Amino acid sequence: MAGKRPTCLFFVFVVLMFLAFAPCGWAQTKVGSRTLRSWNGTWVGNATIVGKCEDGTQKFVETGIGLFEQMGKTAWSDTYCMDPTTWTASSQNAAIAAENGDKVFLKITLLFTWTSQTAGNWTEAETIIRGTGRYAAATGDSHSRGTFTLTSPTVAEWEGTTTGLISY
Repeated sequence: MAGKRPTCLFFVFVVLMFLAFAPCGWAQTKVGSRTLRSWNGTWVGNATIVGKCEDGTQKFVETGIGLFEQMGKTAWSDTYCMDPTTWTASSQNAAIAAENGDKVFLKITLLFTWTSQTAGNWTEAETIIRGTGRYAAATGDSHSRGTFTLTSPTVAEWEGTTTGLISY
């Protein structure tokens, strides 16, 4: 048995070193002079149709709350222009605000897929274009997906998740 003890101690040492340093490597990666960090979150909110955009597409305002890596508790707000024939929408200035007021701004392309007359799924591609405070130099990309349910002809409730990378 004495011959196995050094092997066992070495194994324990390797496991402890892995546990001590692995989380840092998983949470962020260095690319050139920038550090890419995981950008993941969960959201709930609502969207309300408020009229027409300048191009004649449907205008809706969306708000929500969530929990986001790098930001903690957050608030979401945006205005989209949606084409009701293709069920695609876009936004040039979505805002995610941390509790301290620091913000990240995104450009978004959104697609709705109906699963019934009153519900469906949505997918988004997001580009982080700027920020304020801690996130003033923010850049990155993410993808979101989730579900929505109409609660009236002009209001929908939604929920979803986001995965991506941010640098700031």
